[in-house]
Amino acid sequence: METVLNSLLEPKEKVLWLGRPEKSKLLEAYDRKHQFVLWGVMAAFLVLTLGLVFPYMIQIQRPPMVLIIAFAVINAVPVIMAIRPWMDQRLLETKTVYAVTDHRIIAVVKENVYILPRLDAEWIITHRDGACGSLRFGAAAYAKEQDDRADAVLGVIGTKDGRSTSGMVFYHIPDVDRVSAILQEEKSTAA
Repeated sequence: METVLNSLLEPKEKVLWLGRPEKSKLLEAYDRKHQFVLWGVMAAFLVLTLGLVFPYMIQIQRPPMVLIIAFAVINAVPVIMAIRPWMDQRLLETKTVYAVTDHRIIAVVKENVYILPRLDAEWIITHRDGACGSLRFGAAAYAKEQDDRADAVLGVIGTKDGRSTSGMVFYHIPDVDRVSAILQEEKSTAA
């Protein structure tokens, strides 16, 4: 990740802050109620499949392979939806690096690069957890629905060239106040 970030830096561009998301427990996240709902939906589909669909298919004498395929088809989407928060969090904690430079705000998530110019970039801190918190930049700061984890993975409000965005999220960074102070200092010196 750092190699990709270093290749993005322009000549004489200075990195003011470099960091990664802090590791955390999924069930301690601010959206745990939403996660429980997703797990409940997945469990309901599993129970309905086993309690209603399978007995009916056995009664009309469908072969075992049809039962397996039906189980997989009926439950695929609920299972994927239920494990998505865990997959997103793992991706952010292992394959993500964030940087604030004197000119730009940069996020490298896996192989995806998101860049936002620092000039006039608004930001807000969301979902504080002690010294940790998420920073939402640009258009992401004013988004009506905020899912910091998913938005950080997807690169909120991207442009077609894939190299710049009008909003992005630094998810659950450990020194959110320090980054905010760097951004505030740079903003006040520009004014």
